[in-house]
Amino acid sequence: MRESDIDRVWEIMEDVAICMVTTHAGGRMRSRPMHAIPDRDEGCIFFITDARGAKEDEIASAPDVCLAFADIGDNTFLSVTGTAEMERDPDKAEDLWSTETQAWWPRGPHDPSVRVLRVVPDQAEYWDTRGNAITVGLKLLVARAAGREADLGESRKVRVR
Repeated sequence: MRESDIDRVWEIMEDVAICMVTTHAGGRMRSRPMHAIPDRDEGCIFFITDARGAKEDEIASAPDVCLAFADIGDNTFLSVTGTAEMERDPDKAEDLWSTETQAWWPRGPHDPSVRVLRVVPDQAEYWDTRGNAITVGLKLLVARAAGREADLGESRKVRVR
């Protein structure tokens, strides 16, 4: 594993920001879009969320989660698995607070329903084409005409911690 692979995982999370967070829900899986706040220094990804949904119970009973990031404009995709925990932490929520979160919780980070979701990543896999759909299509055509496999970028499995 190269350090640059780990760096690329963090870069994708920072660039894409919105991901699908998948939890276990009573023997099934459930995904919802959430705004990720990656923190390389702490080695985790934070989310501001709400206690009024089912996430808190789902994570308490099964803390393994998957985060799926997709930048369809660049054909870059990232899947991160890790361990999640939710807590009521108004001070941390305040550190992570933004104009966007204020729109969801107008009472601010000290609103009793605000929770901080913390995911410590374990493994990641990314597919990094770094090109738009036209570029990818051209690469496929050229490879087919030449009778060889298309070079569509990198795919790496990365142990994050």
